[in-house]
Amino acid sequence: MPLNLVLPRPRISAQLHIAIVLTMAVLCGLAGVSIKFAGETIAAAQRIHARGLEPIVLLARAEVLLEENRQAHRCGHALSHGTGGRRPNPGLPGK
Repeated sequence: MPLNLVLPRPRISAQLHIAIVLTMAVLCGLAGVSIKFAGETIAAAQRIHARGLEPIVLLARAEVLLEENRQAHRCGHALSHGTGGRRPNPGLPGK
């Protein structure tokens, strides 16, 4: 009878060891993927730095100037038609 009480323990111990080994394998895999992603991020940052940010800044500035031009055009168009800065409603009878 004491033999039956002793037998399950080695099986539990083996299962725990297997679980530990699998957990360590998963952790090593995650660490490897993280290191690979960090390397790709560093390479991308270096490419951006090497090319320079000037074209990106110039494009952003051009977009801002274009939007300012559109707003100035709308404001000038509305003032020239005597609407006080608001667009006339084409559905209502005009003045």
